[in-house]
Amino acid sequence: MASNLGIKTSVQIQGLEQLRRALRDLPEKVQQRQLASSVAAGARVVLKEARALVRVDTGLLQRMLRATRGKRRDSEASAFVTVRRLSKKKISEYKRVTGKKASTNPMDPFYWSILEFGKSTRTAHPFIRPAFAASKEEAAKVIVTKLREGVEKEGRASAWGSNPK
Repeated sequence: MASNLGIKTSVQIQGLEQLRRALRDLPEKVQQRQLASSVAAGARVVLKEARALVRVDTGLLQRMLRATRGKRRDSEASAFVTVRRLSKKKISEYKRVTGKKASTNPMDPFYWSILEFGKSTRTAHPFIRPAFAASKEEAAKVIVTKLREGVEKEGRASAWGSNPK
């Protein structure tokens, strides 16, 4: 789980060999689905903490915080907690309608990185990094719990020869 400015922080959960073996017994597609949904659930824990820590003036930054899934790799899954930016289409639409510069758009949370990291004239008020630090153990527990439940559910379904959904 990380920001979109290239700062990456990760959690590796050790001591899950039995769960890992059970996961390997499932089809590849099912493995990826269960792993990705479990990691996404952990990211939502960090997201909730980040929303609680962010400074609230208008509430825009709080609303634009998102937990997203990363690219899938062999037996790995990733998720990110970041701030959703406005699309280029929305920015150009604002400029066309109002005739003002994009930087005056009250719906663009461009300033989040200044709050998170600060700059030479601004003090940092981080919210994503402290949220991760405060909730990483809880997020890891959620990941393990969701993964265990998913593997058990898929295992029961394959034992019965049916689709779990």
